[in-house]
Amino acid sequence: MSGYRVSPEGVEATLRRVQDRAQSLSTALGGLEDHAASAVAGADGSPVISEALGTFLSERFETLRSIGARIESGMAGAAQAVGAYNQADGEMAQTQNSLSSQATTSGGPSGTARG
Repeated sequence: MSGYRVSPEGVEATLRRVQDRAQSLSTALGGLEDHAASAVAGADGSPVISEALGTFLSERFETLRSIGARIESGMAGAAQAVGAYNQADGEMAQTQNSLSSQATTSGGPSGTARG
């Protein structure tokens, strides 16, 4: 028997906190593209500054999108894992109840000899 215990309520609370923080991050970064466009426009038409800012920011936007995708994937994976854990836990409980019932009604699980 392992020492693992999964609390569905604890996992749900953790996923809610992650979702809230991810939403806060998304909201904070939401206006970043507009600010970047303003910065590029405010470069007084300098193609060197505009290109440098554009390159820098486009790379950062891709990184931020990747972070968001990883957060979503991690949350989905955690939710699936808890679902599988709960299903297996229910199946084990059902098997245990069935075996207990057999033991009390027939003197033991089927296929075993009393000895």
